[in-house]
Amino acid sequence: MVFAHPSNLEGTKVAIDAGVDVLAHTPEATEGIDEAMLRRIVAQHMTIIPTPNLFSQVGAISKIRELDSRFHRLDGRLVYGTNTGFLTDYDQGEEFRQLMAAGLASAMCLRC
Repeated sequence: MVFAHPSNLEGTKVAIDAGVDVLAHTPEATEGIDEAMLRRIVAQHMTIIPTPNLFSQVGAISKIRELDSRFHRLDGRLVYGTNTGFLTDYDQGEEFRQLMAAGLASAMCLRC
């Protein structure tokens, strides 16, 4: 099992080409990550751990949530994870709020 921690288009391309299993979070810089790339991630059975709370204070959070939503609509596998420990806030409420703002139903968030 190989995890990658991409933060932009180039890092995401490297992770896809290398055949990693899991993206440890949705890339912070979403520019250039298009439908074809998302479809390739799904086709390779890669998993994304969205961790939107990590970026909830970043101006691009709406684009990050949209990327998670598009990936989910393509039947991409999202699993729940956090950056608790790296982030000093241990409350999971914001993580769930961000996932629901991405269009993931609360029941889906609980299954992640």
